[in-house]
Amino acid sequence: MESVAKKLEVRVVHQEFAEVLSAGEVLELAASTGRIHARRAASCLLVPEVGDRVLCAIESRGDAFVLAVLERKEATSRATVALPERTVVRAAERLSLAANEGVDIVGGGEVKISSAAVEVTSLRTRLASRALEVVGDAVGAELGRVKVVAKSIDGMMERLSQRIKRSFRVVEETDQVKAHHLDYAAETVAHFRGEHTVVTAKDLVKVNGEQIHVG
Repeated sequence: MESVAKKLEVRVVHQEFAEVLSAGEVLELAASTGRIHARRAASCLLVPEVGDRVLCAIESRGDAFVLAVLERKEATSRATVALPERTVVRAAERLSLAANEGVDIVGGGEVKISSAAVEVTSLRTRLASRALEVVGDAVGAELGRVKVVAKSIDGMMERLSQRIKRSFRVVEETDQVKAHHLDYAAETVAHFRGEHTVVTAKDLVKVNGEQIHVG
């Protein structure tokens, strides 16, 4: 009968307000019954700080948990929301994250975004990366002005088409083109100028025009 009575023993739990004296893995609280040590309940996502007024549950055998942070001593102090190691935030329809000054997303490992469509709207966008890889079937861009500064650019394309109104290019050292078939056409005037100009062909060099001036 004595063992049965122990199994049916009821543990009394009462709640009361307390003030956080020291923060950490174990919190030290000042309650009406004196100083107690408590842990943060899993449902209390806001991490308590020194000076906060909290609601705690105290069990008769001595276990105590902070259930919620009721008041913060300084309203302007930084708030930290702590989540378990693996957490999923799920919304049935739409989830919005908004802040008046800024939003920071920091990950020690990978940060992944998976969606049917991703849209970024900003007055200024800056992307800094040691290695950038872009994989896609099609890229479309409408830009007013583009400035690219790079030490080296390598490209491998099956087809490249450009339609340009005006083009200016300055090459300080060597400009080399290797092609199976090379075709340059100008509607009015074509100029080739150089201190030394060499035209070499293995089989045939042909110059054709109504007038040919040499010298």
